[in-house]
Amino acid sequence: MTETKKYFFLAFSLITAAGMALFLFFTSTTAAYERWVVGEPTFSQGEQIAGIDIGGMTVEEAAEMLEEWAEISHPSPLVEVAFFDEDQHLSHSAVTIDVPQTVEEVMEGTRETWSVDIDRQEVEAVLNTIDYEALSKVNLTDVVIDEVKERLTFDVNDTVVVDLNELLPDELKRETTVVASVERRITDASTVGPWLESLDGTKVEGHSIFSLLNALEEAGIHAWEGDALNTVGSIVYELLLQTNMQVVDRETNETLPETLPLGFDVYLNPSRQGLIIDNINVNDYELTFTQQGERINAELIGPDFPHEFRVRISEEQMIDPRTIVRRNDSLHRTSQIVRHGEQGAFAVVERRRINEQKERIETETISEDFYSPVHHIEERSQGAFDDDVDEEEALEEETGSSDEEKEEKSDENDEADDEADEDDEEEPLPIKGYD
Repeated sequence: MTETKKYFFLAFSLITAAGMALFLFFTSTTAAYERWVVGEPTFSQGEQIAGIDIGGMTVEEAAEMLEEWAEISHPSPLVEVAFFDEDQHLSHSAVTIDVPQTVEEVMEGTRETWSVDIDRQEVEAVLNTIDYEALSKVNLTDVVIDEVKERLTFDVNDTVVVDLNELLPDELKRETTVVASVERRITDASTVGPWLESLDGTKVEGHSIFSLLNALEEAGIHAWEGDALNTVGSIVYELLLQTNMQVVDRETNETLPETLPLGFDVYLNPSRQGLIIDNINVNDYELTFTQQGERINAELIGPDFPHEFRVRISEEQMIDPRTIVRRNDSLHRTSQIVRHGEQGAFAVVERRRINEQKERIETETISEDFYSPVHHIEERSQGAFDDDVDEEEALEEETGSSDEEKEEKSDENDEADDEADEDDEEEPLPIKGYD
């Protein structure tokens, strides 16, 4: 190597080293300046994650604080997967929060919810427990996971409810339709009609308790006790009974009103709870009412149930009243009816669940409605009592039958009637319009 080349190489090396030194100096100086003078990026004052103030903190500081909080409180969003009345919850361990990733993305402005990892196997297991044919035709695992991640919030007390029907393809989704209907002819249309009109469009919200009296109050109706209010309750009760919703509270009248069908009687008193129904489905349903003269049409609108529900009234009986006789000496050898009685009644209300193959898979007894008969009350004078005794004795002499013989004959007739009842016993027919 010539002398010139040596000097050139040495000069080049010195210049390169000096350049690197200057670069490192300025880089470190800039970093130090940004760190100690300008400062690292921090969260805005008052900014929170999960209710914890991280204002003024760096990403690292906020992540450290949230991880300490997570170790103590173990936050885990509640996730419910539902299909109509079937619902399952993911376990707390199935949803894992990634705190550092959450904090970093919040700082970048790309996240407003928790960054989480969801156990895929548990989601699959939960979906497999919901036994409906439509769900077996499509794999919703990834769709459910994406839906949960999208709908999570920083509220650790919040529950994410995933309605599987909304995630199904259009060809499998249960469409919104009329799921139940009632048609009644009413006598007090001038009162019942406006009350039902005010209830038109009322929501029976999913996973909630529905109170008819509360719904009337929210609609601005100040209802009073009586036949009109009971008619409104009966129509709504019959409508909701054609679904899988559960009856929480229902009162009946002491005697069956002539205007209400047996099995659908409802007594409402504004000072008490009245008719209360639990909508166990994830879906909302809407009450609608139309009136034409004395005829009321009520409908329940919402997603069509995957199962069919049929209401059946069985074991119907009308119970005749007896006559109770009282002595009244103010009467002169006469008698009088002081109270006319009323028939009693009995019926069993059942609801049957029919699956997609038209097979009955469940029979639920909703109620056993019993109404005691109101007995006739007759008053008689002593003379009328004596006349009746004389007539009975005269009849006994004519027929030659003693009381003992009559009793034996009566027992024989009762046994014959019992045998006839056993021979004629059949399954009771449903009322018109029901199974």
